[in-house]
Amino acid sequence: MDTRAHSGAGEAPAVGPQHRQSTPAARHRPWLRWALWLTAWPALLGGAAAVAGAVPVEPVLGYALAFGVVAAQTLCVAWAAPTPSRTQLRLIVVPIAVVYAVYLGGASGVAAAMIVTAGLLAAGTLLGAAIGAGIEHPGHLLFVALISSGMDALSVLHPRGLSAALVKSEAALSALAMSWPLLGTDAIAPILGVGDVVFAALYVAASRAHGLPLTRTLWALSLAFFATLCLVIAVEIPVPALPLLGLAIVAAHPQARRPRASDRRAGWVGVGLLVIVGVVLFLTR
Repeated sequence: MDTRAHSGAGEAPAVGPQHRQSTPAARHRPWLRWALWLTAWPALLGGAAAVAGAVPVEPVLGYALAFGVVAAQTLCVAWAAPTPSRTQLRLIVVPIAVVYAVYLGGASGVAAAMIVTAGLLAAGTLLGAAIGAGIEHPGHLLFVALISSGMDALSVLHPRGLSAALVKSEAALSALAMSWPLLGTDAIAPILGVGDVVFAALYVAASRAHGLPLTRTLWALSLAFFATLCLVIAVEIPVPALPLLGLAIVAAHPQARRPRASDRRAGWVGVGLLVIVGVVLFLTR
């Protein structure tokens, strides 16, 4: 049987998978799914804040639950994030402007936390998805993991690091970290920074772009967040999450451990330079 479409009167053209994917509804579906998750999590934050004080739990358990929810929302929105074109990426200025306005206005409380959460999730996942989808080879993830890990460790552990400085500024922390209500209290505590959102979305988008098992990626990132939580509880100081996220991705995907021969020299030079900078910074602090 000839299954090709004919142009005869009264005959509708065949609609195959490629044609269905090009319809406006198909093009907009990822954006609608992403917007739904962006709306759901801040709404859940508001609901949790309304009942948190009436649910007595141990402080450690309250923090663990808050961390788990924020990690889950990060992965859900990263999974749902569309891959923006260069033109669409310009939309990132909207959530950035909204978060900056909250910071300048000094707003606090539940409403501010909801707005900042939505803004950081939107900006972080858009940026991460754009970068991750643009990674040319899965082997590049090895160097992404190593360099981001080193930079995050310096930022958190060095006394003059960006993250170390943000922890000392309540206003800056409230605008650059996603927060969640702590059960048993009326507090809304900062949990994860926007950098963690960016790299979670980057790894998800890169896995999708290169056909790496997405379920394995999400499980690896989930275990990395869990390990980060355990370390935070054990040492009771801020712990950089990106080293564990990167380690999890490299461990989960053999392709990420096999950079192309043509990329190895530049990649290892970049890692070496970062190590030198780190050593110099810690020797001169």
